[in-house]
Amino acid sequence: MGKRKNISRWISTFSVISLLAWFFFSIRFFYVYQEASVFATEGAQPIIKILEILNYRGEELLSFFISFFILVSLSFLFLIYLFLYIKKYHLKNSLLIITGIFITFFITINLINELFLFLLVLIVVSFLIMVSIGITVKYLYVEEDDYEERLNSFSGPFKTLSKAEKHAEQKVSKIKKKSNQHIVYKIDLEIGEGYYVNIYIEETDNGRNENNE
Repeated sequence: MGKRKNISRWISTFSVISLLAWFFFSIRFFYVYQEASVFATEGAQPIIKILEILNYRGEELLSFFISFFILVSLSFLFLIYLFLYIKKYHLKNSLLIITGIFITFFITINLINELFLFLLVLIVVSFLIMVSIGITVKYLYVEEDDYEERLNSFSGPFKTLSKAEKHAEQKVSKIKKKSNQHIVYKIDLEIGEGYYVNIYIEETDNGRNENNE
């Protein structure tokens, strides 16, 4: 339970850091773009404006493109990890939704300029790479989860004892179909949070299910 709290704390911290990074990046990018757009010929074709902007601020904008790609990739990777974490521990997805909305907002406002095609290409490339990684991670996660499910399973919190017991019984029944081991469960009450279910293999031959509030 302590390890899970540490992970939750780390996730919350990283969410704040991620949003702050997007905030400061967006402000700096807007400032640099406004300076560079002064060199673009007014009324010229978009492609001409882009070439002029890149000609006068090419190196600086290149660093922003690289930073943008890294930020987008890390954001996608973090959202994938957060999704798997929430799924594994049966948590509310409010943090995932809020973080996803803010990240989408910051990505969108950075696309409102003449360079949006460059940024859009970076997003697509990053998305394809992260999806590939996500598929691999999910495959490994499912394998690991199936293995852990046969040996040990921890979930919660549940609002009531009855919900925790129902979940535990369903989980034990599911695991027993895959294993001949003697599976038992224990329910713990964490004040201010709820009931947590710990399912594990009983080492003794005459063990019995334990239900603790």
